[in-house]
Amino acid sequence: MMDGLPDELLLNIFYRLPVKALGSCILVKKPWLYLIKSPSFISSYNINDGQNNEYFIFCNGNYDLELHADNEGFDLHRVFTRWEQRNTRVLIPASCCNGTMCVTDNKKGVPIVLWNPAIRKTLTLPKPNLVVAKCNHLLGFAYDSIEDDYKVLRMLIDVHSLPQVEIFSLNRNSWKTISEFAPNFNYREPVQPCFNGALHWIGYYGSNHKAVILGFDVNKEEFRVLPLPEALEENKLKPTLLVFEKSSLALCRYFESPQFHIEIWVMKEYGDVESWSKLWNYGFHELGYGDVLGFRNDGKLLCTVFNRDQVVVSVDLETGESEVLLEEAPYTSFDGLKYRETLFLLDNAQAQSYIPHAQA
Repeated sequence: MMDGLPDELLLNIFYRLPVKALGSCILVKKPWLYLIKSPSFISSYNINDGQNNEYFIFCNGNYDLELHADNEGFDLHRVFTRWEQRNTRVLIPASCCNGTMCVTDNKKGVPIVLWNPAIRKTLTLPKPNLVVAKCNHLLGFAYDSIEDDYKVLRMLIDVHSLPQVEIFSLNRNSWKTISEFAPNFNYREPVQPCFNGALHWIGYYGSNHKAVILGFDVNKEEFRVLPLPEALEENKLKPTLLVFEKSSLALCRYFESPQFHIEIWVMKEYGDVESWSKLWNYGFHELGYGDVLGFRNDGKLLCTVFNRDQVVVSVDLETGESEVLLEEAPYTSFDGLKYRETLFLLDNAQAQSYIPHAQA
């Protein structure tokens, strides 16, 4: 039916297909394979908003990853069967960018892997330069749109010494140590949103452990410090960084008394400490206590709530109304991580295909 169509028209059709359908097209004809695997098509497809819908990531009791659509029914879109790298160890996503997850754990000798489950491809990164026993590390994974490069930020955290930092560039295929440029803060939280060309996370300083937002510009490979107003510096419970309406950084604060509630603050002008504004204060009341996962496309807040059972709820911050989306859910969720299916790694000669665990 599609025989004889010019390449321009074929590409226009392929851009509108989901990743799973493209996987079938690759098997039909070699000319289609060459078109779909071309770097120009992959790059354009990966940034095309027409097909690449965002999904919230959950890890179920079998360590399978579930993708739930950000629609009214919060429909289950797809399940990625767990992938085990070695010694039956299950690796959990530390960061996510353009349909690819950066996975590892804190065990010595476990490599860092880029994993695109939509096309069942993995890329094991070269061994890092920095090896330190008995310390945790933070990972951030982001796309450098200026250099058309993907980069992994790795920070080794030891409370008794200064942080050690290195950056991996996919274009260079190597690690570069940049510890001398790292701000001397205590880092306890995972690297969270990539926004405005930078990865962000919470750091702490001083005897009172006052909070500050740390950023890392993935193009310039430079750190930036974003001070918080005095009202946000003290956080007894772990705060969560989020992206609000794809245009601003937001911070969620948690409070245990007089009842469990949260505050949502938004930085309206990036880098301007005076532009922080508290937009919402929400009490969970009979729901129990919760953990904020992120904003939905309709502006509602997605939360995991723990009471007798663990449930996932959607909260309308304007009306205070909540809706249960997943009941009795034995899920692990990932703050601020959203996934969208792409073709990243499809044309990478070093990437390896794998068979899902259940089919191995």
